[in-house]
Amino acid sequence: MYISSTTLALIFLLTVSSWLSAEGAACGAYNPSFYTCCNGVLTFGSGQSCCDTKAYKPSFYTCCNGVLTFGSGQACCGTRAYNPSFYTCCNGALTFGTGLSCGK
Repeated sequence: MYISSTTLALIFLLTVSSWLSAEGAACGAYNPSFYTCCNGVLTFGSGQSCCDTKAYKPSFYTCCNGVLTFGSGQACCGTRAYNPSFYTCCNGALTFGTGLSCGK
């Protein structure tokens, strides 16, 4: 069976174009089945979330304004992750206790 060089070139181009993701312009050509692109930084591992330029798994980490903290599903107070069952965030400061009102 003979496959022309034009056919091979077309198959190659279609394959490469299928590797491009929405962030392809920032990361170049890559295969999203193997990599995650976060604001121009390519990281091995597919299907991860982005925290600024860092790829991470939300089942293990929380991203607060570009800062990763170990522990999933936490709330954010500025760049700090916290458990809202124990703390209240008021104007970027954490206070022990829940249901507290923030004063002015």
